[in-house]
Amino acid sequence: MNKFLYPLFMLVIIVILFIVYNQINSKKPNRLTCQNVTNTYEEIFDKKAIARAKTLLSAGNYKLNVSMNYDKKSKIKDYFSKSDFQDIINSVLDNYEEEYEHNPLKYVVINSSFWEKDTNSNSGYISLNFMLDNEKIYKIKTDFMDSNIDDLEDRVNCAVKSFVSIK
Repeated sequence: MNKFLYPLFMLVIIVILFIVYNQINSKKPNRLTCQNVTNTYEEIFDKKAIARAKTLLSAGNYKLNVSMNYDKKSKIKDYFSKSDFQDIINSVLDNYEEEYEHNPLKYVVINSSFWEKDTNSNSGYISLNFMLDNEKIYKIKTDFMDSNIDDLEDRVNCAVKSFVSIK
């Protein structure tokens, strides 16, 4: 009888380990098709606050903070500046403004970062963190694939679209 229990026990252990491994390594599907273009990671912290923040964003009540993180041997730095990145984000955000009741007392803060990966990879990523009342409510990080950053505006648009599409 022990000859049959030992292999059965081992088989059960292997199956359990296989299931756990697959659960840990299974990738969560992206919500939007634009998120499938490159590696995209998002995290939703507070849906109720996001609803309020979307209203503020559509009214143009936002503050944008931009940071640039270039590689030590950056090639992008020669032709792409912080103000260029800020202009792209502002241009994309303008497309989502519907109301024009600017309220300087209440706004959503968008902390955006540009990260150049090492110059050999010819890519990097952008990160947008949306905050309301000093609390992080949404975070998205998405890769861009060109060292000449041709796809950067599309990636910013996807990030903002991801935020405004949360229900």
